[in-house]
Amino acid sequence: SLDNGFLAVGASLARKENYSGNYLGAVYLFDVNGSFLTQTNRVTASDGSSDDYFGSSVDLSGDSLLVGARNDDEGGYQNSGSAYLFQRESNGSLTEVAKLTDPDGDNYDYFGQSVAVEGEFLAVGAYGADVIANGNTYSGCGRVLLFRNYAGIVTLTDTLTPPNPSSSTNFGNTIARSGDFLVVGEYRRSDQYYQAGAAYLY
Repeated sequence: SLDNGFLAVGASLARKENYSGNYLGAVYLFDVNGSFLTQTNRVTASDGSSDDYFGSSVDLSGDSLLVGARNDDEGGYQNSGSAYLFQRESNGSLTEVAKLTDPDGDNYDYFGQSVAVEGEFLAVGAYGADVIANGNTYSGCGRVLLFRNYAGIVTLTDTLTPPNPSSSTNFGNTIARSGDFLVVGEYRRSDQYYQAGAAYLY
């Protein structure tokens, strides 16, 4: 992710800084000056553990950095996932502001598969989540959770699901935000053709 002269690159299988131990994941920050890149930071999760895939998704907006850890076993659920919000300080350092989770998280939701941040608004995709609609449960349908960051206090504001849910379509596999618009990918949607995919603009 690139914004305002800063580049964030996820390395979801990175080891600890001394290159020992398990794969925790990391995000590398670079200062972009023309054709020159200078590494400024290496960011990890404060509570990272083996195979969390921290850095599986990243997004920058101003001084905010949002990082997905889609395989984090949050709440005791395997691969339920999480996301971390960081704030860039005036001295260039990064401070972890909040850890985002899905209050309805479950096994293999992969919350943090995709992330987007724009100002105080945050979006996190959980492309493996089950969706209950019309009295039916659609396994692996996927959803996107929307949050608001107000002075470091992050609250859940809404949850998006596809208008016509179906099983194993992975809504929220990718997301992107610009201004007041949010686009959500559903890469295994089979409307006209098998797994041709779809995208939704909000």
